Amino acid sequence: MHPLQLATEFVGASLPIASPAMTTAALDRLAKRVPLNLILFDGECLFCNRQIHFVARHNLAHDDDANRMHFVHLQSSDGRTVANHFPGALRSATDLDTILLIEKRRVVAPTQRKEGSASFRSAVPSSPATLAGDEKFEVKCYTKSAAIFRIGMKLDRKLYSRLATFAYYVLPSWLADIGYDFVAKRRFSLYGRTDDGVCVKPTAEMQARVWKLPP
Repeated sequence: MHPLQLATEFVGASLPIASPAMTTAALDRLAKRVPLNLILFDGECLFCNRQIHFVARHNLAHDDDANRMHFVHLQSSDGRTVANHFPGALRSATDLDTILLIEKRRVVAPTQRKEGSASFRSAVPSSPATLAGDEKFEVKCYTKSAAIFRIGMKLDRKLYSRLATFAYYVLPSWLADIGYDFVAKRRFSLYGRTDDGVCVKPTAEMQARVWKLPP
């Protein structure tokens, strides 16, 4: 099966704050290897696969900026390696009911922060990871609805990004999680799996966004 015959749940809610991320040293190594935005999803979910294709088609304007997204499925060794840096993001090795969004952002000094700027919501906690020189990046993992809404905020169409932004900042996470979990638990019975012989042909856009862990 092609590695892009994947799937991920796109209906939003965020996992409660889970156990802390790994050590700063481990996150330092991770920050040097991951892109600014990395989506990890269930590679056996046909519905998720289609939604990832949708994201790839509507993220084309972001080739060189902080909103460009890359993809890897959770069943791959690279996906597992990244997910393992955030214990608690997945309930178990076989429970892949949540999509993960890994965001890497430059740490801004307190004097440079804008007043009233919103903090990350419902992300699995992490520590700033130091990179080359004095530059520092923070790597965070979003799950369920928080991941879905933040992904939507990075899409090209203003309607999608504005709706996602509204949902992220206004909807209570517990309420969004109810909708997410409802679809996530039924995704195989409603939409099937990629090993049922139904495959979605990967597009050129998606192929270009497939991420592999650098050596």
